[in-house]
Amino acid sequence: VERSRGLGDVYKRQVYFFFDEIQNIEGWEKFVRRVYDNVSRNIFVTGSNSAFLSTDIFTALRGRTLNFEVYPLSFSEYLSFSNMEADIYNIGNKAKIVEKSREYLSQGGFPEICFLDKNLHMRTLQEYFNVMLFKDIIERYKRKSHSYLLKYFVKRLLSCISMPVSIHKIYNELKSQGYKIDKNLLYHLLAELNSVYFFFPLHKYNFSAIKREKGEKKIYIADNGLANAISFNFSENKGVMLENAVFMQFRSNGSQIYFYKNKKECDFIRVTDGGKKEAYQVCCDLTDELTRRREIDGLIEACHCLKIKKGYLITLDEEFERTISGVKIKAEPFYKWALRFNLNLRRK
Repeated sequence: VERSRGLGDVYKRQVYFFFDEIQNIEGWEKFVRRVYDNVSRNIFVTGSNSAFLSTDIFTALRGRTLNFEVYPLSFSEYLSFSNMEADIYNIGNKAKIVEKSREYLSQGGFPEICFLDKNLHMRTLQEYFNVMLFKDIIERYKRKSHSYLLKYFVKRLLSCISMPVSIHKIYNELKSQGYKIDKNLLYHLLAELNSVYFFFPLHKYNFSAIKREKGEKKIYIADNGLANAISFNFSENKGVMLENAVFMQFRSNGSQIYFYKNKKECDFIRVTDGGKKEAYQVCCDLTDELTRRREIDGLIEACHCLKIKKGYLITLDEEFERTISGVKIKAEPFYKWALRFNLNLRRK
């Protein structure tokens, strides 16, 4: 009606369309293109499958889009959802922030969880898992005949969090248990779990981009709470929970990250937009001298190799700053690092 009155341009500016999980509708991209061309350019399309959604959007709108990835809450966002001020210099507030960081490491950062009674947390997260597994993978990728295998595969991958994943090893385990499958199926399942934002790969750092893609990979999960709802073993390893949370702080803000491995290992190498490299080691507890030495040595080797002057050591409680073997090392608890890291990104 408004277009017939000569208000077509105003109409296009003022009408907004929101479509959620639209990738489940066959031919949706043609419909969105018609809306874009004839009605309004204010279109918001959301979905939980990066592989299908990004390809279809590109085909339909050809560069007329802006893509955003939304992840579970970062720690600073988690505090905001919990109506807490991120002021660590207020002693009373600091104690609450430390307590919230422990809670965050265990229950993760899905927004709905912040507003639910605690006895509903695990049940809700388990329901998230069921939806992701059955609706996003089994239905979308037609994996109904592989549902039992997929459940086993997910739990097996959870035991590999923060470690290099070997599909060949998992394949041999399944084969020894009587499963008759093609190894390529496991690679396809891993890619599908990545496309629905369940697991994420982390490539080994290499100066050659081609070798990075073909090289060794580690694996992380989208949310600690989700992992705890699926596997009780995950919650028993605080070091893995801490490292996974650090990974997701990086991932949620789009950081370009890798892991370092040579004679020794370093958990994360972050490359900034300006090409500067930063080295991060994550260790829950440094009280054991052998553990302390291993973590610091790995950080120092990475810094020397990549010509980095300062390395970061993210802990659960310990904090110090000193120079070792020519490298300035700053150790700080997760809650403090995460808040500082997100604050620095916002300032940029």
